[in-house]
Amino acid sequence: MKEEAMQRQTPLALALVLLGSMAVVPAARAALPTCTQFATNAAYGLFGNPSTVPGTLNAAIIPAAAALPPAPPGRPTATPATPAYCQVNFTYTTGLSGPADGYDVGQVQMIKIRISLPLSLADGGNSRRHGANGSLHRSSRAPG
Repeated sequence: MKEEAMQRQTPLALALVLLGSMAVVPAARAALPTCTQFATNAAYGLFGNPSTVPGTLNAAIIPAAAALPPAPPGRPTATPATPAYCQVNFTYTTGLSGPADGYDVGQVQMIKIRISLPLSLADGGNSRRHGANGSLHRSSRAPG
């Protein structure tokens, strides 16, 4: 009897989960931020953040660029086409300053940051969320 009751409840539970997830998908899609909202809406973490230096936050859609053929000597290899993307710029600080924090008198820690994100559906891109391009790009600098 117990087993029979569980067998009847399992399809009902699965159906409720599927119905609930279908209701969430349209709401999540509608909630995608536009590129410029990263610089104007505190809900996305940068605007109004005390670690973001006032007046340094901006976001803009950078238009697509066509491919360029090789043109020696300045451009010995071809440059592939670049799709449009969202570029977010800001200056970060923790407030460290002066000799006690390892800086010169009057110096304040400030780190300029630029983030390039693929366009989301909200901006006319084909990515369902910012940063969903399937790859991670890192830049490194040789010690020295």
